[in-house]
Amino acid sequence: MIPIIVIVAVVFLNLGNCNYTIDYHPNWQYMPNDICGTTIYDRHNYRIIGGKEAKVAQYPWLVKLGIKITFLPLFINCAATLITENHVVTAGHCQLNNVVQIGEEHQECVSERNYCLKYKLIETTVVFNTYDQVSMKYDIALMRLAEPVRFTDFLLPACLPRRHLLYENLLGRHVDVAGWGYIDNQGRLPNSLMHIQLPIIKKQRCEEAYQKKLISSQLCIGNVGNSGRDSCAGDSGGGITMRRVLDGETRHYLVGIVSHGFTKCATGPAIYTSVAHYVKMILDHITY
Repeated sequence: MIPIIVIVAVVFLNLGNCNYTIDYHPNWQYMPNDICGTTIYDRHNYRIIGGKEAKVAQYPWLVKLGIKITFLPLFINCAATLITENHVVTAGHCQLNNVVQIGEEHQECVSERNYCLKYKLIETTVVFNTYDQVSMKYDIALMRLAEPVRFTDFLLPACLPRRHLLYENLLGRHVDVAGWGYIDNQGRLPNSLMHIQLPIIKKQRCEEAYQKKLISSQLCIGNVGNSGRDSCAGDSGGGITMRRVLDGETRHYLVGIVSHGFTKCATGPAIYTSVAHYVKMILDHITY
């Protein structure tokens, strides 16, 4: 099955002036606001101590994206973030993928936990007409699955930012970055989902490192120099999240999408797409 790709024109608005309008967008009713951004670790006060290997269900919204061609094995090359039972958000440069893989193959398949590997076809993909493979600007896409997933403790959506989270200054804050991408510059893949925390730094750092101007909807994340900590090839499209308190509840909010970085990973900061700038677009295209 070949997914339908929809090209959407983009009009940027000042988030500070339009956040009220976004908060009252009619399609919030379709968002799983009661369960989004929660994990079994948050609900049961489990602690995650040290290490880089993520625990099972620590990032229940993260899924793999791949291309499936008849008679050939599934080729995984991106990640995505579940935001409803029917939709995932990923990078624009991952738009040609046609299958979502749910579940982690390194875990034992326990049927009563509904954590076996499952595959969902992608029905449609919404991208921007301004997305450019050279500049990598506007690097975000919304995908609709051909059939819905069923939420469990091991498969839950992340929250979209709303209200003051749409326009607050995130400079200096740390975000959670997780993925199945390369763990070194020799192309070695991990046996399981890996995760790190990285700081959001001044855009000037990325502009100096990449010798190009960043736009308002891009984030500069990571460390300057050889830090040994970074997202890498294969992590593209995956969501970066941040734990925030809203209305007295702690949730994990989708704040960015892995876009691109240096060919040699962990030698400088990387560039991510800011989700806050696209919340209205995402809500406009949430369909059931």
